[in-house]
Amino acid sequence: MTMRILYCSLLISLLILIQCQGSSGDEKTDEETVATLNSVTKTIGEVGEVFDSYKKLDDVGKYNFKSPILSKFALLTRVGTHFAPIWGLATLAFGSIEGQRHAQLLKMMDSLSQDISSVYHKLDSQTKELKSVMRTIQHENLLIELITAQENYDNYIQSEWEREHYAGLLIKDYENDNIRNKVTALRRSIRSYTSASMKSNANCNRLTDDRVWLAALLSKAAFALGAGCVESSKQKDHSEAKTHRICDDLKSFKNIVEIEEIMIEEINKCTTTFAKEYTNHWLKANIRWTDINGTSNKISSMLTEKFPQFSHTVVVYPPLHGFSKHTTNFGVTLFRWKEMNIVVSILYGREKSCNSSNKNLNSFLTYRITNRDTFKGSTLRKDQNDENARDLFDKLKRYGNTRMLVFKGNTRSVRGHPNKIWCEIVYSDEHSKDTTIVYV
Repeated sequence: MTMRILYCSLLISLLILIQCQGSSGDEKTDEETVATLNSVTKTIGEVGEVFDSYKKLDDVGKYNFKSPILSKFALLTRVGTHFAPIWGLATLAFGSIEGQRHAQLLKMMDSLSQDISSVYHKLDSQTKELKSVMRTIQHENLLIELITAQENYDNYIQSEWEREHYAGLLIKDYENDNIRNKVTALRRSIRSYTSASMKSNANCNRLTDDRVWLAALLSKAAFALGAGCVESSKQKDHSEAKTHRICDDLKSFKNIVEIEEIMIEEINKCTTTFAKEYTNHWLKANIRWTDINGTSNKISSMLTEKFPQFSHTVVVYPPLHGFSKHTTNFGVTLFRWKEMNIVVSILYGREKSCNSSNKNLNSFLTYRITNRDTFKGSTLRKDQNDENARDLFDKLKRYGNTRMLVFKGNTRSVRGHPNKIWCEIVYSDEHSKDTTIVYV
């Protein structure tokens, strides 16, 4: 994006970032205008930091990014009984602020505009699925229409010689309810899209990217709608006060805020419970042949891709049967599937703790000395019952490990994220067979 386009896009930020009251019907005094602008410039700095910080978030950070951009950060803030994003456009259009304050506001908006543009374009290439599925759900190009509206607005701001032409397009969109109808249709379908996408693809962080990208797009759609309203009002020789009354509280602004709120509500359902349900269905649909090592790798790769915000441990081992042979409290279990047992633990972020004194089960697998005599010497025997996996599981679970698997034998493949978050113990002696413990 060139500096000219960046500069001409500055007013985009103003329309979504104004955190002030719409006019109540009287012209604002100079003192009120100054107070309003001070509030706006403060908010611009705060929101700029939000957009800039989002680009730097890792997978866990994106998962925890729950704050609504459009409302909480004053992009489309409701103050009293009014939405206020168009206050700034109308005020500037009617020439109500003096030059020094005007320049100060534009300077701060310059930095913010670059932050918003950077996030928007970075995420734009990742939203092909969003655009495609939205068209499928609604049977019309909702997003394409809104993208066209934002482009008309950008041209309206930047093109000094063709401003009247683009003002006419924005007036047309406003007066024939084109933008309003698209926003209303999107409001009706966004829950279906978000829910269907999460259930079919389960990439919750991808949906968060979609949400941030869509918030930026809808903000610009609000600018286009507001600009069309203001230009229409000017064309009809309305006063600035009347323009505020008409344009500061358009119903579409409420719908735009609700679109993001619905997406957040649906994305918040992406918990470890959802991840376990998805994994259980995925296993039955995608594990089709016997391959202990290949199966653990395949499952772990899927979980790392779709749920990188959670830690996971995958264990694949022979198809043992009965609690005496294997016992576990892993969250996902699929026994004797394609001649394999598969168990999966999915947890909120954890760090490996095998070596901590209260987590290292080796210290609890104590021994006793038996058969002490001069000729045979002594034999070490474990206190725990090696012959029954359930008994050993019950004795060890008291030590507070979150998830544990105990099974007879040592053939297994273990994978997870982060790498080696799990702990493994295999023990045996001349009097007992191998027993394997995998725990988190």
